[in-house]
Formats: sequence, C-alpha cells, structure tokens
Amino acid sequence: MIRAAVRHRAGIRYWGFDLFEGMSDEILKREISLSPLSQEEVSARLAGLEADIHLIAGNSAQTLAVTDLPPVEFAFVDGGHSYETVAADWRGLRPHLAPGALVVFDDYTNELPVEREGFGVRRLVQELSASHDVELLKPIDTFPRAYGRLEIQLALLRMPA
Repeated sequence: MIRAAVRHRAGIRYWGFDLFEGMSDEILKREISLSPLSQEEVSARLAGLEADIHLIAGNSAQTLAVTDLPPVEFAFVDGGHSYETVAADWRGLRPHLAPGALVVFDDYTNELPVEREGFGVRRLVQELSASHDVELLKPIDTFPRAYGRLEIQLALLRMPA
C-alpha cells in the first residue's frame, strides 16, 4: 500500500506499529496471528521509498497512546485478531484520526471462525457500525478449516468530515 501511495501522492508519512521481535508463541496463538517480520526486515523492505517512515516496536495498546502522531488520514488495522487487541488498537487510534479519515480493518470474518478460533474483528466492526459509516469490501477470501470455511474480508470505516 505504501508503494502505491508514494506513486500517487507526495509527503506520505507512514507509522507502523508492531511487536516485531517481541512476538511470542503464546501471543501468536492468542491473537490468531502469523509471525511478523523483524523491524530490520520491514525497514529494508521500505528503504528507498520517498516517504517519512516510522516503525514503532512494542504493544500497540501502549505505544499508540504515547506516540505523538500527526492527524491520521488513513489507517490499516491488522495486528492481533482477538477482540481485546483490535478494540485497544481502535481506542488508541481514534483520538489521532483526522476528519474524513479512512480506517480499514483486516480480517473481518464470518461467524464460524469467531466461535471456533476467537477472531474479534467482526465484533468490533459490528459495534462501530452502529455509530460509524462502515462498508464491507469485496473480495471475500475463503480458506478451508476442519470446522468449515473461514471467510475473511476488509471492513472500511469512514470518519465524518
């Protein structure tokens, strides 16, 4: 996304929050996550882009609150997948959102993975849709599981202008 953004707009500022090397097997399991790249690997992948890049290591429930962010116009939330973590990310991000900001939540799932694997993005997005403009985006990616199908899609939240 950053590569595409810098081709179309100058002055991109990117803030990436991740556990990086702080990810443990316990957290991976609880958050239904994949092992993240190291901070050095992410830096190397972003090297050479004409963007102001900041990588913040640590638990976003703490780091978002203490980071002096400029007004955020676009956010992609794809960290942990438990309800507690994605809700904490929303609470930390919300005060920094600019009017008209777009927030994309990854891993909005069908109900079965919520019950069987503990995905929490669906619950948060449904709560937010009561007071925010939320759109579920296509395509829907489908993965076979022992219990049935895991369906994942993006949810787009538009902040009022």
